[in-house]
Amino acid sequence: MKTSRRSTPKGRSGCLTCKARRVKCDEAKPTCQRCRRANRTCEGYAVLHQQPSSLHQRRLPIITAYNIPFRVPGSQADRELLHFYCCEAAQSLSSLTDPTLWTQLVLQRCHTQPIIRHALVTLSALYRDHYCDRGPQSPETPRQPSPRSLELIAKSHRQVCRHLASPHASYEVALICGVLFYAFETLIGEAEAAIRHLDQTLLLFRRYRDDDAARPGCRDGPPVADDLLPHLNSLLARLDIQASMYNDTRPLVLLLGPAEWEASPPSGPSSPELPSDPTAPSPTDLNAKERTVITLQARLLRHLMLHVSHKNHPLDSLPPSILHERRALDADFQTFIASLTVHPAPPASPARPIPQRDDSSGSSSSSDNDLNSPGSPVPPSDRGTAHGHGGGEGAGAGAGGTFSFTLSTQLIAGLYFICLKSHDPRTVDDALLLLQENPRLPRREGLWDAGVVAKVVEGLRARKRAYEQRMEGLQEKRDRNLLRLEDVGEGILDAEGVGGVAEVLDLLKFGSKEDREQQQQQQQQQQQQQQEDVMT
Repeated sequence: MKTSRRSTPKGRSGCLTCKARRVKCDEAKPTCQRCRRANRTCEGYAVLHQQPSSLHQRRLPIITAYNIPFRVPGSQADRELLHFYCCEAAQSLSSLTDPTLWTQLVLQRCHTQPIIRHALVTLSALYRDHYCDRGPQSPETPRQPSPRSLELIAKSHRQVCRHLASPHASYEVALICGVLFYAFETLIGEAEAAIRHLDQTLLLFRRYRDDDAARPGCRDGPPVADDLLPHLNSLLARLDIQASMYNDTRPLVLLLGPAEWEASPPSGPSSPELPSDPTAPSPTDLNAKERTVITLQARLLRHLMLHVSHKNHPLDSLPPSILHERRALDADFQTFIASLTVHPAPPASPARPIPQRDDSSGSSSSSDNDLNSPGSPVPPSDRGTAHGHGGGEGAGAGAGGTFSFTLSTQLIAGLYFICLKSHDPRTVDDALLLLQENPRLPRREGLWDAGVVAKVVEGLRARKRAYEQRMEGLQEKRDRNLLRLEDVGEGILDAEGVGGVAEVLDLLKFGSKEDREQQQQQQQQQQQQQQEDVMT
């Protein structure tokens, strides 16, 4: 009697010898047991190379083991997404100086909090959609998530709503999920929804902090763990600044609420939860230095937003209180920058001078060529290498430490404002090149998309060239060189209702609503005139 061969799943990862013999391999390492028992030479295992078909098409690395620091409940699909988070997403979301929140603390909460675990699985799915860009996409087109990812987002929202309505609601769960929801929306390009989630999270954090200060130990609900609170505080402060830089009509929430702005003294302490003394941190304490930078950024941003009516006014016309605050800010920045120099610079390479702002907008009147100076963050030998780097976007930390998405480095925003406020075209060229092609710059950083920012800068440069052509012969070249992109963008950058660079790009491309209506009326009048001409 002939017996039929038992059917087994076809394996793709067996050794080369078993594949050639068409038998099932037990995949033992370094040599399989089947070859050893048969006294055959095991030729080992093939190495699967990952070769993207184009710069815009990436494949996931094959997962051979789940690299999760502890056993996690859930389905195999959830564990696979958490593995992807551990391998790719966690490091890119982390602060440059403090990766603990994303690489340890949030992961630890996954083991005991199903709501956080599902939200992190959702974030990993969205990040994987971002990682596996399936085709070329224009920068201004928001990245569309997969239907499965949208289902995960909706489920996460429902879970958090039920949790907040329960008598056992936790500040810790609500705050972590609020940050994760912010990351959801920024990954898919929904800036308005992202800021809404962030504002609610910041208000909840302020309430928790203020209740703790007023009534220690008497707040409603369990406290946020001591190991989590400082890391969460630092991240929320950075995201608060990022959102107000993106939409300059949005007041800082964590520093001061809108109602407290006018009541606060102009040169008072910035915030109880962040250090205000630039000389406090040790030269080796990067976390403390980062907190100091956050405080200085928040103070400067608040100053600019409060006194925007004095923009472009000469120094001698500023009220004494504003001038005093500006000088105090400048002194604190100078002190902090000096504290960063652990070893004195050699005499041949003097420190770069600090730009002196000539108006309350923070624009530079000197050192416009900072990107070309010895103190530039990009060495001169590296500035022309953007064209020579292949690989396009990199998700996670690549060979050069590149991230395609991160949350709060402020690099993209910094380059954007350099382009807006510099008088030197070479400085704008260098900053724009970094935005367009430098592989070490994240392509998206929270709300800020490098491609969208580059398009805005290109649009403003086109307006500047058109203006210079119209003014040819009417204005000296020296005067035209003093014109900044911020100046030619007046009426667009500060248009009513503009909530970020994506809306600025729409205005540059299509004009304002009134402009579009006027163009439509002109077209209708032209068509009507043509019809009348035909009739006559």
